[in-house]
Amino acid sequence: MKRPGGSPGYTLVEALLALVLLTAVLAVTQEVLVRQWRFHRLLVELASVRDAGRVALETLASDLRAVSPKLGDLYGIGPDSVALRSTSGLAVVCGAEGDDLRVRRLAGAFGDGRGDSLLAFLEFDPGSALDDRWGAVAVRKIIKGGTGGCPDGRPPDLTLTLSGPLSGAVPGAPVRGFRPYVYRLYRAGDGYWWLGQRLRGGPHQPLAGPFRAPAAGGLHLEYFTAEGRRTETPARVVRVSISVAAHGRRPIPGRWGPQVVTDTMSTHVYLRNGDRSGG
Repeated sequence: MKRPGGSPGYTLVEALLALVLLTAVLAVTQEVLVRQWRFHRLLVELASVRDAGRVALETLASDLRAVSPKLGDLYGIGPDSVALRSTSGLAVVCGAEGDDLRVRRLAGAFGDGRGDSLLAFLEFDPGSALDDRWGAVAVRKIIKGGTGGCPDGRPPDLTLTLSGPLSGAVPGAPVRGFRPYVYRLYRAGDGYWWLGQRLRGGPHQPLAGPFRAPAAGGLHLEYFTAEGRRTETPARVVRVSISVAAHGRRPIPGRWGPQVVTDTMSTHVYLRNGDRSGG
């Protein structure tokens, strides 16, 4: 179509064509931006979900790996929870007097809060190993330093006031500080299921989440003996299979509607002090 009189400018058809092309370009650009936004949200949500799974597996594996089932470190085992002694510190005995135990710390930390306790190796007859055992007692108070010396010639760095005397705690005996923890999924105030850690009888402290409900496999534990058979007896546990199923908090819009990101992770843990003899 020619412009009247050769006047400059655009005809109505040209203007409409340009508008249609501009609309098409904007629509394509918007679609690209929306897809990029969805992809970015998917990556962020997937990273968060995988982090939750990794934290849960690493926390449980770390505490389980250090337990000694035959010493009673596993208080209770179940398909979706476990109660155990969680080691907090290691030390050697320097001397004992009444309820006070002087130690030299080797690793970790000792506390005197709710649930803080220790295991000390007790030796009664130096000529026999038949009466040797580990004794557990609660820690009431901690004072830095102490009198006397340690087997290595250095002074003690902690004096622990206990809930009772530890007869048989001789200089050089190993000491293990611990707290009795229960790990399980619990439903928090936000409505989601979280992996919680709590002192026996205490409130939950959230560690990672959210996860599927326990009935949907959010946390699943299986316990095996040295022969590879499943067991419900804590003292016979040698290996633990841990599986977690984490999910996102916000649905991600998709072609077939909003979808929640989920991810399942698992690992196997051999208990460092488990009885592998099969006895």
